[in-house]
Amino acid sequence: MWLTVNGETRHLVPGDRFVLAANEQHEERYGPQGAVYWVARR
Repeated sequence: MWLTVNGETRHLVPGDRFVLAANEQHEERYGPQGAVYWVARR
């Protein structure tokens, strides 16, 4: 999975974490097999 926030792209691999502020603009890209990830909100 690739996550782009504020023009910076990170390649995330299993075990990586990321945090987004409420309503923060971002873009997600996935490889041909897709991605599965857990979401937690406070």
